[in-house]
Amino acid sequence: MEPRLRHRWVLNLTLAVLAGGLLLVLLWRPGQPPAPAPLTGLAANDITRVVVRQLRQADIELARDQGHWRLVKPVAARLNARVLDQLLRLPSAPVLARPDDAAGLAGFGLNPPRARVFVNHEEIEVGALHPVKGQIYVRHGGRVALVPATHAAAATYPWTRLLDHRLLGEGVALAGLQLPGFRLALQNGTWQRHPADQALSGDRINGFVQEWQQATALAVDPMTRKPALGRITLEIREREQVRRLVLEIVGYQPEFVLRRRDEGLEYHFPEDVGRRLMKLGGE
Repeated sequence: MEPRLRHRWVLNLTLAVLAGGLLLVLLWRPGQPPAPAPLTGLAANDITRVVVRQLRQADIELARDQGHWRLVKPVAARLNARVLDQLLRLPSAPVLARPDDAAGLAGFGLNPPRARVFVNHEEIEVGALHPVKGQIYVRHGGRVALVPATHAAAATYPWTRLLDHRLLGEGVALAGLQLPGFRLALQNGTWQRHPADQALSGDRINGFVQEWQQATALAVDPMTRKPALGRITLEIREREQVRRLVLEIVGYQPEFVLRRRDEGLEYHFPEDVGRRLMKLGGE
């Protein structure tokens, strides 16, 4: 073999050995611990039903129907997507440690647990927050584990915190508004105020509609028996159908509160947001 060919062959062999060694390092990663095992074998996409039982509280039940999650109990309502995601991550939470439970469960907040979560046919008990780490004690299959608080805390929330705080849900579009003193109608793709206000610009009207479309409450609570102080009628388009939604004004100060009887809920907004939602006139 010629010296030049021999040199090239040795160089190629050396590069191949180096590449193989690098691949082994990437796959093996010596000195690094293995990834934590999940709490259960359930993935979020496998879950179809969740029941949360908390001490001295009504059961919370969530169900998935045709890919969409809804709160079923204690009321039928829309869910906060971020909190729902946290709750669905509990079964696949990484086990960060396995504490010795020989001394009993009380020290972990598991006797009794703060919450029992039934995910499909799996049961997970949720206990106390670790005093130092951002982790929560849980028990599954008779064994105690520490998992990230971000995966387990949602199981201890009151059911109202699971609610979607948006006045109008995903896939719902405004088609008209009737407020005290005036109404808005969508005509040939343009929003019009009736009676007309010449001092109003199209951008101002569009901004007002968007404020209603995106209205998000600070808090959502069960419906009370407070008398209605006024009514607002929205025309909304959902799944290619237009229907009327009547809202009741329950309070103006110190909060602006709107009641949705169709959901059995009341939406609490800051007072200044209420003023913006109620007034549309030329400056």
